[in-house]
Amino acid sequence: MKRTNDGSNNRKNIYGILKANIPQPGSAANVTSSGLFLLPGATGTGKSHGVCQYIARHAQEWKEQGCKIFFTTRMLKNIPDTHSHANKKSDQSPIEQINQDEDDPDFFSTTTLRRAYKEAKREKEYEKEVLVLRGMHTHLSESWEGLRARIDIGVAQIAEEAEKSDLLQIYEQYKREVDFFIRYGNDNKFNEADSFYTAQHRFLAELHHILEQKLPETKGRTHEDVIKEREKLIFTKGSPWGWIPDLWPDHRVSRATVILLSLRKFSLPLISVLERTGPVKDSLSEGSLVFIDEFDDAKSAFLDFILEDSLRHKVDLAELARTLGNMVMQNTFLPPSFLTHASGDKEKTEKWIEEKTTQFEKLRNEYGKVSKYYHLEANPKLRRTANEKNNSVFLCRSWQPYIWSGKGTEKIINYAKDDQVNWIEDAKHGATPDTPATPDSKTANRKDSAKKDIKKFVQDLLWFINHFLQLCNDIVMNKKYWLNTIRKKSTKEDIMVNWNLEDYISSVVNHFVPSNATIGDYLQYQLASHQYADPQWKIHPNWFEGDSFFTSGFTEFFLVDSPKNEARTAINMISLSATPELWLGNLAKRAFVVGLSATAYVDQPITNFVLGYLHNTLGPQFKTISKDDMNILRDLYESSVKGYKHITFLPENSALEYYDEAIQKETIQRWASWLNDTAMAELVRNSIGRSCKTDNQDNLKYIIRRYDLIFQAMKYFNNAKKMRIMYCITPNLFGEEKTYPLEPLTIFKDGLLASSGQVSGWNLVSMDSNNYLSLLETIKNGLKQGKRYFVTTSYATIGRGVNLQYHFADAFASDIVSVHEHPRKDETEVDIDGICLIKPTNVIVSNSGPFFSEKNTFQRLVQIHYLAASGYLTDQEFKDCIVKTMLGQPFSLEGTSASEAIDRAIASIVLQSLGRMTRTGKRMPEIHILCDPEIPELLKQIDLPEEVIKTKEYLHICGNTENTRKSYEKEERIVESQTLSLQRILKIITANFDNPRNREDWERLRPYLLEHPKCNYMNEVKYQRCYCEIPGGKDRYYFKAENDFESCHVAFNQAPETGWSEVSEESSGLPKLMNIAGLADFFKQRGYATSWGSGAVCMNPAAFTSIYLGALGEAAAEFFFSTALGITLKKVEEEHFELFDFKFTNAQQEVCYVDAKFWKVGPGLSDETEQEWIAEKLRQCGGRWAIIINFYPIDTVPEYSRLPSQPELVIIPAVFVNNKIWPDAVKSLKGVLV
Repeated sequence: MKRTNDGSNNRKNIYGILKANIPQPGSAANVTSSGLFLLPGATGTGKSHGVCQYIARHAQEWKEQGCKIFFTTRMLKNIPDTHSHANKKSDQSPIEQINQDEDDPDFFSTTTLRRAYKEAKREKEYEKEVLVLRGMHTHLSESWEGLRARIDIGVAQIAEEAEKSDLLQIYEQYKREVDFFIRYGNDNKFNEADSFYTAQHRFLAELHHILEQKLPETKGRTHEDVIKEREKLIFTKGSPWGWIPDLWPDHRVSRATVILLSLRKFSLPLISVLERTGPVKDSLSEGSLVFIDEFDDAKSAFLDFILEDSLRHKVDLAELARTLGNMVMQNTFLPPSFLTHASGDKEKTEKWIEEKTTQFEKLRNEYGKVSKYYHLEANPKLRRTANEKNNSVFLCRSWQPYIWSGKGTEKIINYAKDDQVNWIEDAKHGATPDTPATPDSKTANRKDSAKKDIKKFVQDLLWFINHFLQLCNDIVMNKKYWLNTIRKKSTKEDIMVNWNLEDYISSVVNHFVPSNATIGDYLQYQLASHQYADPQWKIHPNWFEGDSFFTSGFTEFFLVDSPKNEARTAINMISLSATPELWLGNLAKRAFVVGLSATAYVDQPITNFVLGYLHNTLGPQFKTISKDDMNILRDLYESSVKGYKHITFLPENSALEYYDEAIQKETIQRWASWLNDTAMAELVRNSIGRSCKTDNQDNLKYIIRRYDLIFQAMKYFNNAKKMRIMYCITPNLFGEEKTYPLEPLTIFKDGLLASSGQVSGWNLVSMDSNNYLSLLETIKNGLKQGKRYFVTTSYATIGRGVNLQYHFADAFASDIVSVHEHPRKDETEVDIDGICLIKPTNVIVSNSGPFFSEKNTFQRLVQIHYLAASGYLTDQEFKDCIVKTMLGQPFSLEGTSASEAIDRAIASIVLQSLGRMTRTGKRMPEIHILCDPEIPELLKQIDLPEEVIKTKEYLHICGNTENTRKSYEKEERIVESQTLSLQRILKIITANFDNPRNREDWERLRPYLLEHPKCNYMNEVKYQRCYCEIPGGKDRYYFKAENDFESCHVAFNQAPETGWSEVSEESSGLPKLMNIAGLADFFKQRGYATSWGSGAVCMNPAAFTSIYLGALGEAAAEFFFSTALGITLKKVEEEHFELFDFKFTNAQQEVCYVDAKFWKVGPGLSDETEQEWIAEKLRQCGGRWAIIINFYPIDTVPEYSRLPSQPELVIIPAVFVNNKIWPDAVKSLKGVLV
């Protein structure tokens, strides 16, 4: 399809940038129609206007390809509310009507979108294509009264036609809940267990049941045909069902092309009587286009949703494992009717059933061993020490294998046969527990000690649970693809199909857990959350695959006693099994996502998506903005502030005065000097203590400091008579009871007015999330009348998406400055002229003292994991933070590298908040900016990326200085952490080679690294644990490891000192190997890389040192023995795996074992202890000779072709010398071979 010729094929604006970067929809273009593109740009560049232009001009293309365009934002307060639809006729589309007051090119609104349709000469298409889906509370508040009479009539007719239906009683209950919900509910708090949603679910389910009876799915009809017939019924004018699309506009999504909705709505299933649906974000059609407004803020929104789900699905680990195990032991596997192969092929189905049945039997066998080993028939019971309170004993299993934290990690499980109890107690109560197991160690072969490490206990139960979930997930995913296969077939299908995947999940779960609602709900949640993942994604991945925090999350365990069940201790498990990054990465593989935010590229994991993970998982599908496009954005911004030469920023230094120890001692005198009244100052001070209700002196000092900063801003505002309004923005919380006391501010304001002799004065307003809409309207009306306002509010209320501009009073019209280079003649609004920013202090959630709660603890743990996974915490800092968080102990992250991430998050908040001052093209001649004294110093230290435009207001706070330093410390810490994680895995695997899976993983990994020493993108890599990304286009980096990688340090710029090793193609010795005649051809035949190439993704130090170099030596050994000696080497038998690399039989029929070395430095095997160890390994294998050869190519002929050694050892220091096979080495070896 050709692009619409709209006469605007001009890349000099936002529309042009979007048009150049968004691929054509569907299969029309020979390019991928999925991916992620982030569009930054400060306020004034017209992002939203450009998006509206793009949608209006190109929606038809998406429609023709069967795709849709979604515009989603955290809350639909960011898309202006409209008047009620209560009086709309039933056949009218509930398209969002226009609010003519909202007309801001940087603010997405239906006004802007409709105007764009008009400009594109497609105004009539607007009503057909655009649909706004609001939250249920907003929608019902606007529409219920106008719809109720029609619904009454329609429900009565439906009930009359239905057989044996309780529809009328269910509807009456629903009406009562609607009335209550309209009065007391809101869209910000969604809980599917609330009585309204329960009643709505019953109402929908009954209507669906009746509709199924009326228009059933019968043999010979496709699912799509049935749904279309049902849809036709509810859209037929005069039908008893015709009210449904008006009550639940979700039904109109199938007919719309452009859907505007909140992120919450985007994450929930559509409301439908036609069929059950999955979440919008997971079930939209491939090739769709998704705009995410305030992109980085969307991360916080989705994380909130995930946290709510995680906390709601808390489960007792021991009870979960025991329930599943008992069901597995007692039940037969699923019936064959559940297990048709996705292809529908009979032969493949038989093989699939056999494979899954075998998998089930293995699971049953493993549970039998685990149950016997741990005596799972006995309840766990914690034997608490005197200092251990309830909830103080815990464990946290991080995404990196065997990083465990918490007091509970010191515990053991001690089975008491007489008591029939598994006591959880300190190890000091008895002997040291047996060695912690790995997930794949053979439980049956372990020493059956009564005392067992709790980490092993938890790990083995998780192993069983995860493998059970993996089996169920395989079955569910197979069903999903089978449904897709069936739906593509003709209508002559001879089988009845359960078309709903959620119902199928319920069927699978209910087969194994028919009566336990809590556990059944947990399993359904886990399976439902995974059904939209990549087909290759695994609940229990390979050792070396991309099992990271972003894909696997973490799990915390609290050991909790209850007076209601004194016989056992619950091991409560809360898991974060998915992250917003995982969701976004999967979405961007199906749709094209455009993220809109001025701070989208600020690299910090607390309030923004982790861009490094998205880059790794999407590769070239992550389209970063080009330098040319960034220059366009900068030009657009400069054009929007062209008139700033007529603007004065006041005061010259924005920073308020520090409130230090000296000031604290003179608080009353200080405030008295401002108020000219000591008694009034004392009244203010007493009011603070009384209002904030705290006896904690440290907390009180903090609160007084906060008030002191606001008092300074109020004093400044009081004296700046020309300033119309100042918004003073603070963190969310003030007092221990989460109050925001206004009384001290009111007293202080009265004192200021009295001291300055002002009669009319100004208005003091406190704005929060509950009253901001009504107050904002009051304030704007007052400003138009010439009133002045000082407004205290919070970042959470006003930080993003709220427009503060107002219609100016005629008396001030002559003062207003048009700052835009191309001003709009019809613009009648002006921006606010005053702001005061108090430093955000709740970037990391507090869970100590009065803020200690399960939710805050879990949320803080999530943030700590984000910091560690993004390279802002070392492993030890990470463990310490987890322990203190779970104990509710206060601690500061200052002094750690995490403070850098926190500062960047604060910089994003500041930049977004300052954007509230620049929503129009008109300003007051004086702009007043005040801030916490810590903010300017913080901003000066931050190195914001080039993709972030520093606005005039931001630079004014910084003193027009910027930090341009480039450091790779964060990236280095990520590689260090990845390296230590991989080395831990390698130690576990090499210590457990008796496990077939470990051997298989190891043998697959080594040739893979030889084939892929480097890659262009991380998403091309199969074994992601072994790789890292080298920044800055570098072809090498450096590391220093100690004690076999017990610690590791990485440097990307240069080796800081001697003793560091290098990771590069050159240091690997590969180029020298390739100079050996015939060796390059040998590598090519095997598919091994003969050079590293120029990719940015390289092996991490542990993979390079512990795997790749050894694999190079082994490959060279096979070539050498074959070419120089005519011997084909064989792998060592399983029982001697990794004692040696190869074996062969010589002419005397003697078994010879070979160890291939790859020493860059000369071999150090003259040590008698080392030689004795090699001789002992040879004796274990029963061999005659042990041949140890260094295959690293060298340039100097060695002194000896065979080193002195024990009689049965043959040590060859080199075989490749001066780019060829060394004859002396061959001669030395032939003496052994004949």
